Amino acid sequence: MDSTKNEKPRALVDAEEEALVERQVMVWLNTWPDKPADIGFVVLEAGKPGIALFPDGDGAYFETKYIAGGYRAVYPFAIVRRIIPGDSPDTRLKAVELLNGLGAWASSCKPDLPGKARTVRVEPTSRGKFVGSGDDGDEDYEIKIKLTYEVI
Repeated sequence: MDSTKNEKPRALVDAEEEALVERQVMVWLNTWPDKPADIGFVVLEAGKPGIALFPDGDGAYFETKYIAGGYRAVYPFAIVRRIIPGDSPDTRLKAVELLNGLGAWASSCKPDLPGKARTVRVEPTSRGKFVGSGDDGDEDYEIKIKLTYEVI
């Protein structure tokens, strides 16, 4: 958090609920028809292409709490695509295009969530972009997405 913005810390949802939402997001992401491989969770092997979900920020947080006891929450996450591009600009551009395609698909396809949780919307909060490279010649590209859901 940037302390120059006078932001209050966000109240986080229960860790058990976040884990349930996270698992369902993983199932949903792996239904994406254009996925280049199974989408993993927080692990990408060095020197090997892959794609994985990484929780973003401090985790799922409350956006709004309702008087009747329900609430609206946000689960922010990133999808990282690791490639081995060599000298190919085309491979790099395809990584960005793939992630932007995932963002478009995610916006139009809501996941089912466990229990009383209901997806309100899914939206990219960034476009696909380069985020770093490793010593093995691999490069990572990322898109950030947030899932907003309600429990009533």
